[in-house]
Amino acid sequence: MTFLHPSILGLAVLVVPGLALFFWWSWKTRQRLIARFVPRRLQETLALGLSPARARTRASLLLLAVAALLLSLARPQGGRTTIEVDRKSVCRERV
Repeated sequence: MTFLHPSILGLAVLVVPGLALFFWWSWKTRQRLIARFVPRRLQETLALGLSPARARTRASLLLLAVAALLLSLARPQGGRTTIEVDRKSVCRERV
């Protein structure tokens, strides 16, 4: 398989891990700020609807969507190719 724009694949190698790193950093920063400004006894009641598993799933699906988008922008080229071949045949008549 070949790609019409292979440079976009190089961009994908940088963007997807960078985005994953940004999601990890923002999650850690958010947790640190919550621990700093919200009292411990209120943290569980204020974060009742927040699920870490749901946030990880959402981030993973977003990373997968960005990777698929960048892959499609690279325009993969594949499939069948036709080659013309000149053939000479011997035609024999049956009597």
